[in-house]
Amino acid sequence: LSDKSSHWTAVLLGKYLQRESLMDWPSKRLASHTWRSIIQTRDLLKKCVKWSVSNGKNISFWNEWWSGETTITTQCPGAHTANCLKVADIINEDRSWNLDSIPKFIPQSILLDMSQIHLP
Repeated sequence: LSDKSSHWTAVLLGKYLQRESLMDWPSKRLASHTWRSIIQTRDLLKKCVKWSVSNGKNISFWNEWWSGETTITTQCPGAHTANCLKVADIINEDRSWNLDSIPKFIPQSILLDMSQIHLP
């Protein structure tokens, strides 16, 4: 997920992740045994790996853990989370949070967690 300089990472990224992120890659596609094994670990990764925001372009606002203690979907049960909102969509050009673009039903405690994340 983070060492983009290794040869095997470059091969896997070039072959499988040209258009999707690891967490979004469709598991029904044909792939090598090694890649299918990596894909099978995603549920564990989603529970144990928290994203560092950076530019937020590859992070699902709803379905990936990047703020708080778990995903926003888990923190807001019953919320309509099918849209493809990315964390980048709530970051202003000046690298500040655009809290006005966040859905209005998000609790204040979650907004507070988000606002405390430093944007490099």
